[in-house]
Amino acid sequence: MAATVSSSTSALVAAGVVGEWMIDAVDRTVTLDTAGARFIYDNEELGGVPLPILEGVEVVHEDDRAAALSRCWKILATGGPTLSEVRVTSKGGTYRWAEFRGYFAWDERGRMTGRGLILDTTDYHQPTAHFPAPASQRADDHGLVREDPLAEAAALGIEVRTALGRSGHGALRLAADLLLFEINTALAARTTVSGKPGPTRK
Repeated sequence: MAATVSSSTSALVAAGVVGEWMIDAVDRTVTLDTAGARFIYDNEELGGVPLPILEGVEVVHEDDRAAALSRCWKILATGGPTLSEVRVTSKGGTYRWAEFRGYFAWDERGRMTGRGLILDTTDYHQPTAHFPAPASQRADDHGLVREDPLAEAAALGIEVRTALGRSGHGALRLAADLLLFEINTALAARTTVSGKPGPTRK
């Protein structure tokens, strides 16, 4: 039997979570955690380092960059939930799809701050994408199924989000995004984010 991982880690991998982000609306900087920096910049040393937003988006595909920045400036001014999907390019010209989802609100210092998760959504753009069974239904090394309510919720939430993404109902899709965000945040509190490698930059 192939090696397995814990239910919570499996759920994060299944959900495509590859990192966390934070944006300071006053300083206009973006900060990624170590895993996020590895995926987006292919440089773990940039984890925890605030970068000017304009510098941070240099790895975004040039066809997606203007729209991504426009959404960013708007949400910095208004606050609220945010969802943005872009292509992250490598120096070799290849790219992956990355989705940034989260929420902007006033913090205890009276500064607008955004926080959220980074998801690798590349598989959803593949015509023959294969999606694994829900993490909550996977057997351990002894052949026993270990149920985890949060892992099961994450797996079901992904199915709901995928279906609503095809429905055209923006409000329902946003509600599903926020639900997944809260579930993944709870899972992330118990474990580290996925170690899934990012685009190779040669």
